Amino acid sequence: MAELRDSLQTAIQQRLQLAIFNSCDGLGIAAELESLHIPQVIVMREPVPDFVAQEFLKYFFRSIYKW
Repeated sequence: MAELRDSLQTAIQQRLQLAIFNSCDGLGIAAELESLHIPQVIVMREPVPDFVAQEFLKYFFRSIYKW
């Protein structure tokens, strides 16, 4: 987790606005991420296959940007 936290802190300094985690213990990592103050974090309760996560992202971004 320390390596991930360091990488995220670097990304935050470069204006990270959204983090999505699909292949992890989402609820466990959510507590760790809270202290980083990322503006938006999406975590999955259960690990999901990459295909499902990619489909989620398509619909998520389309709903935001009205593609």
